[in-house]
Amino acid sequence: MAGHSNARLVMFGSSVTGFSYRAGTSFDTGGKSDYDLAVVSPRLYEAALTAGAQRRAGGRTEPIGPRSRVAKNIKLKTMLESLHDLSGRKVSIMIYRDWTFLTTRGPYRILP
Repeated sequence: MAGHSNARLVMFGSSVTGFSYRAGTSFDTGGKSDYDLAVVSPRLYEAALTAGAQRRAGGRTEPIGPRSRVAKNIKLKTMLESLHDLSGRKVSIMIYRDWTFLTTRGPYRILP
């Protein structure tokens, strides 16, 4: 993935379950839902922090969007822009140090 051979891309949130965690409504009720993605990679996690990403609890970064300088610096900008263009949805990504915390955040799907 974008030159990060040890990284795994994961989709989570309402796009996986079909329902909003907060509101309990179906995906896209009241507007177009966004896609929440995660990448699990210790090396990419450290690179993102070095590039200026903010650290969040549980060994993850803040959400990183396609316009962020962090996305550009860690070579994820083009991928995020492409996903936005293809889906017509807001796309952001959080980078996790390891699987420990991600698996506690609810249903997820590992993408090929």
